[in-house]
Amino acid sequence: MEPEMLTDDMRMFFIHVNDIENGVASGIFMNPIQKEEIPFHNLSDLIAKIDAMLHDFKKQTMENFTPHLEPYLNHPFFSKRSRYFFFIPIYYMEYGDWQGSMRYSGCKKAVLFRGILELLRIMHEVMGAQGVPKILSSGYQTAPILKG
Repeated sequence: MEPEMLTDDMRMFFIHVNDIENGVASGIFMNPIQKEEIPFHNLSDLIAKIDAMLHDFKKQTMENFTPHLEPYLNHPFFSKRSRYFFFIPIYYMEYGDWQGSMRYSGCKKAVLFRGILELLRIMHEVMGAQGVPKILSSGYQTAPILKG
């Protein structure tokens, strides 16, 4: 049976940006359902790979899904050093777009995003890209990080 909605593990992405060369970010990302780290060569490549993964999850049966990063914080992926680390849970997927939140290294609150373009703008701002309009410093909507 096809999953009617994606589980929380299917919608979580952990991203390491290891290098920024000529303004182009590259690195690796993981999802709790996937066993391997997946490289990306720029942020467009990252978004395309995440989107393809989400669509694959929708096509498969629920028995195929077991988290492989449990417990998350003890996995070797999280002991890696990187220039920037992002945690992105996607809450909604509709009309080819995503809504969710993003946490990044050094941030005490989750930053909410209303679409992929807004997510990319926030990531560029966090990484200090030149020429990107500042949205985080302009009272951008955040949510407290809840401790469970």
